[in-house]
Amino acid sequence: MSLEPIAALPTVALEPVLLAARPDGRPDGRTDGHHFRRIVETSVEGIWTFDREGATTFTNDAMAAVLGAGAAELVGRSMLDFVPARDAGRIARDLMTAIDGASTTRDAVLRAVGGRELPVRLTLAPLHALGPDGPMVAGVLATVIDLSELREAERDLALKAHLLDSVGEAVIAGDLDGRLRYFNPPAADLFGWTDDDLGSSVFDVLVGDDIPVARRLRDEVLHTGSSVNEIVVRHAGGPPTTALLKGALVRDGRGEPTGIIAVVIDLEERRKAEEQATRRAAEQAAAARLSDQALRDAPLRGLLDDATRTLAHILGVGAASVFLFDDRVPGHLRLSSGFGSAPEDIGELTVPIIGSVAGQALTQRAPVVCDPSVVERYPASAPLFPAGAATTMVCVIEGQDQALGVIAVHAGDARTFTRDDELFVQTLGNVIAAAIMRERAEQALQDAEEAERRRIAEAVHDDTLQVMIAVALRLETLQRSSEDEDLRDKVGRLVEDTRLAAGRLRSLAFDLYPEDLGQGLEVVVRRLLADTADDAGFTWALSTDLPKAPPILAARTLYRNIAEAVINVRKHAKASHVRVEIVADEDGTTARVIDDGVGIPAVAAEGGAHGHLGLKGLRERTTRAGGRISIEPGAEGGTVVELWVPNTPPTY
Repeated sequence: MSLEPIAALPTVALEPVLLAARPDGRPDGRTDGHHFRRIVETSVEGIWTFDREGATTFTNDAMAAVLGAGAAELVGRSMLDFVPARDAGRIARDLMTAIDGASTTRDAVLRAVGGRELPVRLTLAPLHALGPDGPMVAGVLATVIDLSELREAERDLALKAHLLDSVGEAVIAGDLDGRLRYFNPPAADLFGWTDDDLGSSVFDVLVGDDIPVARRLRDEVLHTGSSVNEIVVRHAGGPPTTALLKGALVRDGRGEPTGIIAVVIDLEERRKAEEQATRRAAEQAAAARLSDQALRDAPLRGLLDDATRTLAHILGVGAASVFLFDDRVPGHLRLSSGFGSAPEDIGELTVPIIGSVAGQALTQRAPVVCDPSVVERYPASAPLFPAGAATTMVCVIEGQDQALGVIAVHAGDARTFTRDDELFVQTLGNVIAAAIMRERAEQALQDAEEAERRRIAEAVHDDTLQVMIAVALRLETLQRSSEDEDLRDKVGRLVEDTRLAAGRLRSLAFDLYPEDLGQGLEVVVRRLLADTADDAGFTWALSTDLPKAPPILAARTLYRNIAEAVINVRKHAKASHVRVEIVADEDGTTARVIDDGVGIPAVAAEGGAHGHLGLKGLRERTTRAGGRISIEPGAEGGTVVELWVPNTPPTY
């Protein structure tokens, strides 16, 4: 057997091709060895041949460059010298397979002379030669493709794909024929696509019936390189939606167009997101505004009404309400504020805790949603639904140590309340709780003030006043027993001064704590006017219509406020006449203090002027009692102070 062809490797290396070209396996005599040598030596693929023992017999320049050595240096070296130990077993088996006459192809790693490892695609095929008995396997032919650049390109592509997958907007890419080649997860969510849609017409899966418009946009991208337009696209979650499509032409390294990439922005979703952001901003502003009121001296009744009105407006529901514990009816909640419907339409004035949706919320200390489908579980809340409430959500108003009541919203249609809705309702519930705690603290302060007034009044009346009266009596005794006329005159003046001081102490004690309230509001107000008129020099009139005396707490508030108004007349009005009117109605008592003085500036009427702090206290005392007050100029000059105090104070 002659192995001479091995010495002429450029020809022998292509011998498998030649033999495959003829059925008899004999070379075509028309081939030129120099022609094949040029093909092998200039090939961009690495070509590497071995004898049957695996020793290198030839490498072209490309192969030598991969291994980092000259072609002459590689001759005689085993292929396994350039294979990492971890892969040596597999490559050795592939060599034996080739010597046995079969070909193999695999991705492998070669180690260059300097130790650098390179990913390659390695094909091992039998290298045939002509022997005495015909063709035979004389060695192995290896073709080697360097995958370094391919792997780098794949990594770069993977990075770009990762970046595109991370984009919040939908991104799609197609070829120049309009076939879908890529989409990121947001696009899959928006359009409901799966991998089965890859290769489909972008126009069919993206725009449906709006294909002419889509084709026009594609042509615009091809001609100008980019396009930005609104277009109607399919939507996985429902009907077609309007989207903003930003398309751009993709070019290869030579600048040739290869496809189109587009960002699709769902304008409906963006609009919803903007609406949600706007509503959240409105919720935050409302919570801040109400919180400011709660921490200042705003009347609690007004705050409750503002909170329910705000809830209904921002959440877009028909009604909202606040129910607080009713101390007068144990086990019940009382409607303290309602907006959007008459009280009888959003619940009874008092609601039992047991059997109501409010009671369920109080039990589990969490928001509860109720609709007609579960009304049997909450029989006490059944009146809500015939009145037009299709869905109700109730949140607890949590105090410092205990629940204070509930706050509820009532939608007129089937409504799914979101977590943001719950948080907003709960936030306003917390604001109301803060206002109630402030109101209770102020009431406790007022009670303590009233108790201190009583203590001081009793001390003045029972001690100091009695001493002054005793001094006056002794002085009178001294006056009568003295025979010295001059001394009697001097002692007489001392008696007058002492009795005047005793009278003033008696008035002070009365002002601090009018015990005569037990005799009736008219009695103490008449005495107040008489005493003040003597000092101020005005005339006065009192008219009353009190079929039934107001309760003692209401009477005390009325007296304090009438006294404050009369004192302000004495200090500031320069009035010649003061008229007081007291009229009872079914639920409370109205008092008016009318003077003909110089009038009052608007800023003072609001309690903000220096020297008029009494009016501010008058407002606070009235609203704390659950009443209302107005301070206005009189029709013919002067000032009219009108206030109404309920018979039953609010309980918060």
